[in-house]
Amino acid sequence: MTNGELLGKKLYELRKNANLSQEEFAEKLNVSRQAVSKWECGDALPDTENLIKISKLYGVSLDELVGNTPQKQNRESEEPEQENAQQTSYEENTQSTRKKGIHIDENEIHIDVEGKIQFDDDGIHVGGKNGIHIDDDGVHVGGEGGIHIDDDGVHVGGEDGIHIANDNIHVGEKEVNINVHVDVPTKKRVKKEIAMRLLRYLPYPIIITIAYLLWGFLWNGWAIGWTLYVTVPVYYSILECIRKKKASCFAYPALITFIYLFVGMQWDYWHPNWILFITIPVYYAIVEAIEKR
Repeated sequence: MTNGELLGKKLYELRKNANLSQEEFAEKLNVSRQAVSKWECGDALPDTENLIKISKLYGVSLDELVGNTPQKQNRESEEPEQENAQQTSYEENTQSTRKKGIHIDENEIHIDVEGKIQFDDDGIHVGGKNGIHIDDDGVHVGGEGGIHIDDDGVHVGGEDGIHIANDNIHVGEKEVNINVHVDVPTKKRVKKEIAMRLLRYLPYPIIITIAYLLWGFLWNGWAIGWTLYVTVPVYYSILECIRKKKASCFAYPALITFIYLFVGMQWDYWHPNWILFITIPVYYAIVEAIEKR
C-alpha cells in the first residue's frame, strides 16, 4: 500500500471509532466532504495544518497518525492479531469495491462491474475520483476541473471555465452577453430522473412472481393470486404517464380488469361489478378533453 493509502486507512479507522460521518468530520476541520473522501481513498493527502487538527481531534500524535511510530518488540501476540483484524476489516470495506459483484458493508453498498459504484450516506459515486458523484451539493463529473451541476447552475472547467446560471454565461470572470435561454437541470430534477430510471429498470414481473409464490405457498392463494400479473401493464403505464405527463398513457382497462377479477374471485361479487367496464370510455373521454385544453 502507498503512504496515501496507509494514511487513508488510518483516517477511516479513527473516524469510524469516533462514530463520525464524513460530513461531520469535514465540518470539524472546516473542509469539504469531498476532501475527506479523497483522503480516505488515498487520492489526496491532508496538508500539515489539517494533520495537526486531526491529531488534536482524535488525541493521537502526528507520528502515530502518519504511521511513523515503531512497533514495540515486546508487544503481546494478541495486539498484532487485533491490528491485522482491523486492517483486514478496513481492506474488506475499501477493497470490496474493486472486486466484481455486489458488496454490502455497514452503511454502504458497492457494485462493481466495469467500474465501481458506491452508495453511502454521502451520496452515489461512480468510477472513483474522476467519475460521477451525486450528493447533497449536486452532480459532479470528472473531478475539480470537470462538470458540476448544482443549485447555482452548471460549471465546466473550474474557476476559469464556463459557468451557466440564471440565463447568463460566464467564461472565467467575464460575462458573455448571449441572448439565449439555457435549461439548467437542477439537483432536484437530476435526482428525480435517476429515480425514474431505477423504477423503469425495476424487475416488476419478477417481484409479482415472488409475491404470487409466497401467497400460494403460505396462504394457498393459487386460485386468486395469478390476478397480480394483470397489474404489470398498470405499473409500467404509471411510469409512462409520469414521464410524458399524459394521463392517456395509463392502462386504465387493465386496472379495471384486475379489480373486476380480484373482487369477483375473492367475494363472488361479479354482478353488478361488471359496470366498472363502462367507466373505461368515460375515463378516456374525460382525459382527452383535459389534454386538449
